[in-house]
Amino acid sequence: MRILFVTQGFESFVREDVDHLRSFADVETFQFDVNKGSRGANALAVASEALRQRRWLAQHLPGADAVYGWF
Repeated sequence: MRILFVTQGFESFVREDVDHLRSFADVETFQFDVNKGSRGANALAVASEALRQRRWLAQHLPGADAVYGWF
């Protein structure tokens, strides 16, 4: 089984989820990384990350059995 895992950060509880999923599946992770800043800078960061995520999904989604999002 192949799972795509999307998250904003790898806090301890998120890492525990990834480790658990990896105990029975192949897990590919993507960190949606937006820095906290001014409203305009944040909007640009979100747009940039959305494009990066779209490219990542286009590459990894074929053949994936599930997508897990943790935000």
